[in-house]
Amino acid sequence: LEAEGLRLRPWRASDVPRIVEACSDPRTQEWLGRMPDPYDEQAAIDWLQHAEEERASGSGVQWAVVEPAEDVALASVGYFHYRPEVELEIGYWAHPDARGRGVMTRAMRRVVRYAFEDVGVRRVMAGAAVDNAASRHVIEANGLRAWGTERGGTTVRSGPADCVFYDVLVEEWRAARP
Repeated sequence: LEAEGLRLRPWRASDVPRIVEACSDPRTQEWLGRMPDPYDEQAAIDWLQHAEEERASGSGVQWAVVEPAEDVALASVGYFHYRPEVELEIGYWAHPDARGRGVMTRAMRRVVRYAFEDVGVRRVMAGAAVDNAASRHVIEANGLRAWGTERGGTTVRSGPADCVFYDVLVEEWRAARP
């Protein structure tokens, strides 16, 4: 998938070092508290295998986000909890090299479009820890609206944390497009 100067492509074994770098980063580790610590090459290989199993079962898809000229993984974006013709949830993480450059916002925008136009769901969801301002910004910049906060709804490195849940319906998404 092409996305405003980015490409979303399948993950490859050659991406393992970038996955390890991103998932070893303290900020990533803080907000994705169920991630192995330390995060090593085997953890990355296991994650790639899980992503392949998700794709094969039809329950989700994970893409590497790259700039086409360099083809170096900057982030991960994908969907899971897919219910055909109903809904899916988008999740993501960014390599430190990608932060502050709008990479995640552009990549998520492309996956939201893909979810509605190609996958055919009626609702796209996402969630983020209440205190994860950067992740919440990405979600809100893509037109998803907060509909509730679940106390202890996610796990960060220090333990359970409140999670804000967001969604957008296909009709709302279409009406908001320029």
